Amino acid sequence: MRAIVWETKTEEGVPVYLIEREDLYDRPNLYGNAVGDYYDNLERFTFFAHASLRLTELIAFQPGVIHCHDWQTGLVPALIKGPFQDSVCFQQTATVFTIHNLGYQGLFPEEKLTVTGLAKKVTFTRRVGILGKDEPAQGGNRLFRGNHYREPNLCQ
Repeated sequence: MRAIVWETKTEEGVPVYLIEREDLYDRPNLYGNAVGDYYDNLERFTFFAHASLRLTELIAFQPGVIHCHDWQTGLVPALIKGPFQDSVCFQQTATVFTIHNLGYQGLFPEEKLTVTGLAKKVTFTRRVGILGKDEPAQGGNRLFRGNHYREPNLCQ
């Protein structure tokens, strides 16, 4: 799959990259509509995770820390430990996973795991997902090298 990558800079000269795929992201709402979530949210955010990591490789950037926020980026730590584990760009990269709202966990049927690029035979210290469903948020939460909870009551 291909995407258009836009590059700009902040006033301070920091590069900013934007990933465009009209079929995945040109929608009136971010996650869904009044009826429910978009049917292809797993594919949309999986593509974004892969594209972001691939872009990082293409520009030869070696981030010290990648901050993942909620289930939409929860695959990133798992991808770094899986398909991108041999990439020189991520050898020294720490990940931080922020949970903003536990009410939105990105629950998907286990049979959709192949969409993510993670093989079922890949074994981490714990399974990614619970209750027969794969959860990108759980992947991020279990494979992090740091964690941050935005809501104070999540830690209680």
